[in-house]
Amino acid sequence: MSIHPPQEMSLSTLYHAFFLWLDRRLDGPNWLWKLTLASVAVSVFLAFPAYSLLYGHLNDTLTIDAWDFIEIQAQDLLHPTKLDYYIRRENMIFRWFLPALSWLTGHNIVLIIIIQAVLGIGFIYLSASLYFSFSKDKIQTALFTLAIANLLVGSFGFVDVIGYGDGFACFFLMVCLVTRQPVLFSLSLLLSFLVDERSLMAAGFVCLWWIAKEYMAQDDTKRDGIGKFFRATLKSPAWLVVVCWAVYLAGRTYVRLRYFPDHTYSSMGTPVLFADAHRFGLGSSLWTAFEGMWILIGAAFLLLWYCGRRFLLLALIIGMLVLITSVVFVHDIDRAMSYAFPIFFISGLILVKTVPISEQRLLLFFVALICVIHPLLYTMGYDKIIWVEPFPMRIAMLVDRLMGWGYFDDPLHLE
Repeated sequence: MSIHPPQEMSLSTLYHAFFLWLDRRLDGPNWLWKLTLASVAVSVFLAFPAYSLLYGHLNDTLTIDAWDFIEIQAQDLLHPTKLDYYIRRENMIFRWFLPALSWLTGHNIVLIIIIQAVLGIGFIYLSASLYFSFSKDKIQTALFTLAIANLLVGSFGFVDVIGYGDGFACFFLMVCLVTRQPVLFSLSLLLSFLVDERSLMAAGFVCLWWIAKEYMAQDDTKRDGIGKFFRATLKSPAWLVVVCWAVYLAGRTYVRLRYFPDHTYSSMGTPVLFADAHRFGLGSSLWTAFEGMWILIGAAFLLLWYCGRRFLLLALIIGMLVLITSVVFVHDIDRAMSYAFPIFFISGLILVKTVPISEQRLLLFFVALICVIHPLLYTMGYDKIIWVEPFPMRIAMLVDRLMGWGYFDDPLHLE
């Protein structure tokens, strides 16, 4: 009786088998929605929202200061009281979207959370739709969508239960990536500004997305030069971004001078940059904002250099330098970095336009793998690193609390 050795299996065989399996799952007319819901399910399973915090706040067993101040400001946008209660409040007085929504909903926090989650699903759907619009490849789209859904920016709509509103801002910014219709574009951009001033920086990357799209669509046989880049800029809706910047900053300046003449920020700037508790979390925050997407960004920059598209490369490098040098002055670096998510689509577009589809898929496979397996972490001020626990961990915490075992340290109030 002869014993036959097992058939050899290679990693490349498993890799191609996975793609065949994925391609079959993406069949059908509603594949974008199937992909969206599956990506959201994976994201929420691996980073389950801290609903225990929300439950505690609603039952007055703990205080989430952001929600308290949103309710206070909803009563009078321009004359909020108790500004000196927490440092965070002075950062919120020009963020009028959530107070306005609070007023409209009767300060129904649960309803606001539900609306944000719906927009979070919309963010993932629009991400998938946008990437497919230029890649024309379902497998790449699936890998990219899975990756972005498991980053902080893709989780904002679900994990934010403490009143930051990032899920709203990023949805409005995403709308600006998929439409050039002037009214909708401008309204969405202004709404993102009213959620959080981080959107002002993100609007620059919205500009770069449309410029890159026009630039990469030009005839490759034309010599690269400032004229080519300038033509792409003129064809983009960059002028709308400039107008929205001017409108918002003019209105904000008037309100500041009229109602808050002595306003300052004490939780940002040079004192924050040099504080030990800030510097200790600097490197991890820069990494966790993009995780595997750093590979995609790095590949795009190398491809632009190799293909001689130097002016677009220079614009993107300047954009990234402005981003990094601005976010290091605040505590929640990874939150601020996440607002620059349009760079993911710019990098993907560059990849699609310059390398074969097999290489595009291979690179995105590793990007998605890193984004999925890497725990969702973010810094919440003064080097306070938060791990968003997976669903099984949350279940274990709940069972521990119900049974009174005490293995977890105050699971209800765990942040």
